[in-house]
Amino acid sequence: GMGDAVLRFKKSKFYDLTDDILLIWGDIPFISRKSLDNLVKLHNSNKNFLTILSYYTQNPYTYIRKDEYGKILEIIETNKTNKKFLYGERDIGVFLFNKSLLDFLKNNNKTEHNFLYVVKILSKKGLKIESLPIVNHKETLSLNKMSDIKK
Repeated sequence: GMGDAVLRFKKSKFYDLTDDILLIWGDIPFISRKSLDNLVKLHNSNKNFLTILSYYTQNPYTYIRKDEYGKILEIIETNKTNKKFLYGERDIGVFLFNKSLLDFLKNNNKTEHNFLYVVKILSKKGLKIESLPIVNHKETLSLNKMSDIKK
């Protein structure tokens, strides 16, 4: 899973030279340079621990749960729970975070080590997490299987 892939960066020769990590799911080919620039700008100017590109949509397959003050509490994966949302903010698979986030990832030897659960852990620790909604639907398109490619 993505948690395993991200943890492997700790063994990289670049780990010690890095402060922040930009993680982009490999199935979202239409992310724009402008969105990435805005993400970096927000992350740095607000001194976030984690900054997430997001999108408001109907029937989100992930759901960014926030408290009444807008603080991010967790990301709910609707395919792994019975929770469904008619409308909401979801992550799109682009994350910018302090490299010490890797210390919060715990591989529990499941067949797939996920990544999104770490948001809830970071929130409970009081670390600053912020989302940046984008408006360009094309950037949210993910290509996981041949039927995702529309002719």
